[in-house]
Formats: sequence, C-alpha cells, structure tokens
Amino acid sequence: MDSRLLPLAVIRANDEAVEGITRLQKLVFKTQKNILDEDEYEFEPHDYGPFSKELYNDVDSLGEDDYIRCEIKETPSGNPKKVYSITDEGEQILDRFSDTDFERKFDDIDELKEKDNDKPILELLSDIYAEYPEMAKNSKLDIV
Repeated sequence: MDSRLLPLAVIRANDEAVEGITRLQKLVFKTQKNILDEDEYEFEPHDYGPFSKELYNDVDSLGEDDYIRCEIKETPSGNPKKVYSITDEGEQILDRFSDTDFERKFDDIDELKEKDNDKPILELLSDIYAEYPEMAKNSKLDIV
C-alpha cells in the first residue's frame, strides 16, 4: 500500500478537517497502532509525542499533488495553525480502494477520528503517553 493513503484516509474520515500537523501526526499514529495490520510509518519519540519525518514529508507531498488542502488559520492566541482537508482529487484516489482490505478499515478510522479529533491536544497526547509511554521519552510537556 502507498503510505500516503493513510494520512489521506485520516484527513477524509468523518468529512471533518484536521487542525494542526501535531494532531494529524497523532491521529495517524493511533490509526496505525490500533487499526492497521502493518506499520506504514516509523514514529519516534519527539518534543510533542510520536513524530514521523516521512509522514510530515508525505503530507507536504499530498498538498503539492492537490490531494489535500492546507489552510492557515489563526489560533485564539494569534498563532498560525494548518488545517487539513481532502480535495475532490484526494477523494477520487481513496475511491479506487473500494472493496479492498484498506477500504474495510475506513469505518474504524472514522470512529477513531470521531473520538479523538476534537479532544484538546494535551488530552490526546496524555492518552497516547498513557498507552505508549515510550513516546513520552523526549516530550517537552509535563503531562506524563
């Protein structure tokens, strides 16, 4: 499977955008660990939990190929935040996988994203650190 399908599926899930690259990294990490049968990305403990440079690059590539849209919005504190959503071209790519093992996992991805996408980021990280304590090793946050 093309690894870029995983972030594409996570971004599309529930027809709901993902706010921030940190949140997207964590949603893909949890999807990979809890839903997929194999690891598409290698995650390392980083400043704010699990991080994959390859995933970061793939997200940029998906934007360059017009499969996802990345808008910059301002947070309440005035900082810029990237908001990711799927484009029609991205939808068409995922539609090619109907009736495959990957497509059968879409409902599970929807469920995970529904549960975690609106959580405050510190709560999401706290959940990940509790389940995967090795991912808190380099954290700059004191939430372990």
